Amino acid sequence: MRKAETHLEHLAITRTTVTSLADRLPAAAPDLPEHPDYPRILAAFNHATGPIRAKDVCQALGHEMLPKNVRSPSRTPSTAYQLRWHKPHNPCSGFGVKAR
Repeated sequence: MRKAETHLEHLAITRTTVTSLADRLPAAAPDLPEHPDYPRILAAFNHATGPIRAKDVCQALGHEMLPKNVRSPSRTPSTAYQLRWHKPHNPCSGFGVKAR
């Protein structure tokens, strides 16, 4: 019985929250952007069965996915080392002055 009462209290709180937020909604739907790909992007989101990444949207739009244009979400320390991110920047390097 207590579980049902708690559930009813939560429903009452949810109802109050939703009705208070309904006053903040705009009266009319906003105008959609006029870009020709916008409906295709929306269709890609509507057909997705789970989370969707920007890469997935690009593929749905038929863009070629070249390795040089696709970045991994995080770089590993070995990649950072290979890219020489580990070296401190010498602010004088552009003025012909060598670092010690």
